[in-house]
Amino acid sequence: MKIKPMIWQIFGLFALIGLTTIIGCNDSNEEDGQLSDLLELINFQQDQIAGLNTRLNLLEPTEKEILNQLGTLETKFIALEKLQDNMQNQQKEIGQLNDRINELAKSTTLDELIDAVLEQRTQIGKLDDRINNIENNTLDELLNTISVQTQKLNDVENLIAQLAKKPDNKNLVETVNQQTKEINNLQNQIRELKNTTDTNKLTDAIEEQGLILTNLEARIQVIEGKKTAATTPIEEIETEEIEPSDREKNMVFIRSGLFKMGDSFGEGDPDEQPTKTIHIEAFYMDKHEVTVGEYKNFIEKTENEELDWGKIKKYAPTDNHPIVYVTWYDAMNYALWAGKRLPTEAEWEYAARGGLISKRYPWGDEISIENANYGGKVKRTSQVGSYTPNGYGLYDMVGNASEWCLDEYNETFYTTVFNKNPFSGGHVKRIIFNFEGIQSFRVIRGGSWSGNKADLRVSNRNSRPPKDAARLFGFRCVKSVKALDLINWNG
Repeated sequence: MKIKPMIWQIFGLFALIGLTTIIGCNDSNEEDGQLSDLLELINFQQDQIAGLNTRLNLLEPTEKEILNQLGTLETKFIALEKLQDNMQNQQKEIGQLNDRINELAKSTTLDELIDAVLEQRTQIGKLDDRINNIENNTLDELLNTISVQTQKLNDVENLIAQLAKKPDNKNLVETVNQQTKEINNLQNQIRELKNTTDTNKLTDAIEEQGLILTNLEARIQVIEGKKTAATTPIEEIETEEIEPSDREKNMVFIRSGLFKMGDSFGEGDPDEQPTKTIHIEAFYMDKHEVTVGEYKNFIEKTENEELDWGKIKKYAPTDNHPIVYVTWYDAMNYALWAGKRLPTEAEWEYAARGGLISKRYPWGDEISIENANYGGKVKRTSQVGSYTPNGYGLYDMVGNASEWCLDEYNETFYTTVFNKNPFSGGHVKRIIFNFEGIQSFRVIRGGSWSGNKADLRVSNRNSRPPKDAARLFGFRCVKSVKALDLINWNG
């Protein structure tokens, strides 16, 4: 600042004038009076200068203050840039969504689908109203989650309304009807919770609604024919479907996702409890059980030990019937030769449910002879693919032949702490490549052609020693999309 030097120059000028006056004065009384006045004036001006200096010190910002102000401005500028970037990204996403909806809008909607969606929207509105009537403040956060999920469901329904006359519109209508039933169940749960503070039950209701949304979105993506992985509330790197090789041509791609594992009805044995929400990595699974013909081809090419074909033919008379009378070792040997493996128990149940939540069977809660081969009515296995596949396109996941799984059977396994890719009995890779020495009981799933209704429940667990072979035992294979070492087992 240049103000200080100017003040000091003025002060020096007045001092020089005063000195000149003193020298030129005589000893007269008049001159003495002038000198006194001049000194008094100089003192007054010095006081003024001191006051000005004080004010300057107060007004003049320090270097540190200037740097702080510059830092604050720079921070605000960076935040503004990020905000602009976020706005641009949101505008892109909105544009992509609009493009998607415009594409879908070219199709003509089906009347029954529109009616179903409108009915769902009405039910969701009622559900929202009832949620808003819950007055317990401790549940506010959970209720807000329900509201967010309800909005997501509304968004998904808007997309459903645009998907009419797609190749799989019949399946889409069935999906909407299924989701309507699920929402009715949720309505009943919320109604019971209206005057209670049981947050555990309300959390379960929220979780189930989230699973419904996840599976509905996944099934819409399948109907649209897109090759993108279904996302989940769990933060994982999304896995895109890859082009299957020759060995995967008869396999179905199962997207990564969440499902509720275990018996939701309390009808089974204690080893099916407690139910858990489990995350499973993406994998391929055989569309149907390994057939007699496929197993014969394996023996021919490997010179592996022959089976008792006389016994097998009684219960699997053609090459298109599922292979039976195989041990766990036989199944492991075949899978290793095929470049595949047996499914874990959790993968099997996830696939068997076909995207449905908390159902008894792969298709719903009721069963008849039109759904599967069970109860000894056919007296042997049926040819693979004889019954309608589940929501994932898998045949005979229950009934026909029971299926060996990779896991060691553990009666209390569901009580352990896990939520990602559960596996019982050691390290997956070591089990696969050193299976000959395994002697512990192995899991069997799916019931059989001889089993009853309870045996065919997707949550039902069974086990046998790995050396056992019976007219009921068969298997199917899976293949992970990720390398086994990159999967978070028992996470």
